[in-house]
Amino acid sequence: MAGLQQLKGRLRSVKISKQLASAMKTVASVKYSRLTAMESAYRGYAGMCRQMKKMIEIPASSNDDALPRCIVVVGSNKGLCGSYNSELRTYAEDQIVTDANRLLIVTGKNAISYFSEKNIPVFKEFVLPDVPLEIDCKELTETIKSLYFERKVKSVDIVFQRYVNTFTQTPATLQIFPFESNGKPNTDDVLVLPDKETFYKAALDKIISSDIYSVCLEAALGAQAATLLAMRTAYDNAETTAEQLQNEINRKRQSAVTAGVLETSNEIFKKGEGS
Repeated sequence: MAGLQQLKGRLRSVKISKQLASAMKTVASVKYSRLTAMESAYRGYAGMCRQMKKMIEIPASSNDDALPRCIVVVGSNKGLCGSYNSELRTYAEDQIVTDANRLLIVTGKNAISYFSEKNIPVFKEFVLPDVPLEIDCKELTETIKSLYFERKVKSVDIVFQRYVNTFTQTPATLQIFPFESNGKPNTDDVLVLPDKETFYKAALDKIISSDIYSVCLEAALGAQAATLLAMRTAYDNAETTAEQLQNEINRKRQSAVTAGVLETSNEIFKKGEGS
């Protein structure tokens, strides 16, 4: 059984853990609130960009089966977010194993570190902020566009954690290239300026950028939600443990006081009998 000094040492350690969890919970809460507002505001714009697919000529996909499939894994920067990272890694690895002819792009410090430790070749790595802006995803977007339009890959799929709610994120895959065919673009009754070619190029850039940023934003939102939940649980557990340790310390102190009183009373009683 632990002594009083050992219990005090454990209590100090638990209190420090509680303070750290509280600080991280606060930071995650602020980031989660910002990302929720950003994702909500961007959702309508992203939907309009997806609607533009019906108005542009779909880029032809390559028929060369020898070309690799590009898999983009959008991970988080931190590891203190429950099962968020482990579920994503397992899901991504399943796809990597089943498709040997692939080219891998990874974002997020945690995911980058994991694939490096597993000695899985990565074509390119990106580290995005915890609260990414669209400009932060520009290099990633340009890399994906370059690979596909220069016929270096036959398709591009993004693997990420789809945000459902604060408590739930689900691994998912979004196909960026090739586009699903919508048939002939419906622009017969639409005035396109300065010309269709310029419009198609500009619209395509917006659609791709929007799709990729939406995924990065959703993945970041899920990561902060998972972190917030994990830190909240850690804080509650530390608080419960601290209370239990404090009660145990109080009981031991009380036992020591009681033992001291009994010992003193016993000595007084013996002296009384001797006189």
